[in-house]
Amino acid sequence: MEKNGVIRSALAFEVYARQIPRRSPEAGEYFFDHAMSGKDVFWKLARAKSIQLPFTVREGETMFDIAHNLEAAKFMPADDFLRVANDPSSIKDLAP
Repeated sequence: MEKNGVIRSALAFEVYARQIPRRSPEAGEYFFDHAMSGKDVFWKLARAKSIQLPFTVREGETMFDIAHNLEAAKFMPADDFLRVANDPSSIKDLAP
């Protein structure tokens, strides 16, 4: 974030983040269109105010169709989606 000009100091951002142990930044894709303080950046990440882009999966589509459509829409490479879709670890607690 420092390299991309979102925050001025990675060290200062980390120090601030460590002072709030009950909250941590959430993974996601974020858009910063104006200058913000490190504190404001932290809370935007901690509140998970990430970009949400619409994507529709139509009834009857296979995971290969979905992978192709994701890649065509420039969301992610088809191979990345297929690798994750074939990994049952993310749903193991739903269907042991």
